Amino acid sequence: MKEYFSNIWIGLSTVAIGMKVTFKHLFVPAVTIQYPSVRVELPERERNRLYVNMDDCIGHDQCWCA
Repeated sequence: MKEYFSNIWIGLSTVAIGMKVTFKHLFVPAVTIQYPSVRVELPERERNRLYVNMDDCIGHDQCWCA
């Protein structure tokens, strides 16, 4: 009988911990941006341009628009 109530207590306490984490994140403002309409400002000297060397292409057709 003691083990039964112990299992109930453990179950309720883990649900309470999960709800505490959920409610903590519920009131934090979102950091997601709406990509097509809002773009992140990049630094002046960003280095994120992709370069495709067609001599190294192995034929997967993933670089056909480059």
